[in-house]
Amino acid sequence: MSGYKSLATALDEDAMEYLWAFLDRRDYPQAARIHEPDFNQLLAVSPDSGIQFVQGWLEGVLSVWQTVKAQVATAR
Repeated sequence: MSGYKSLATALDEDAMEYLWAFLDRRDYPQAARIHEPDFNQLLAVSPDSGIQFVQGWLEGVLSVWQTVKAQVATAR
């Protein structure tokens, strides 16, 4: 995953808005999003919280993608 670190460092305080806009374009359900007061408070305290959340989300997606890719390659 170290090859993806440069992507994470490019994130700014608008990262959460970009993530939600991306998910909106993909018809991601609103009900599946985090709507907890604690999470919203973390975002209000520091923009870095949103950046860290998006970074973790991206790393999770890329990790799953790498796993699926490896399983497909193994199946061939």
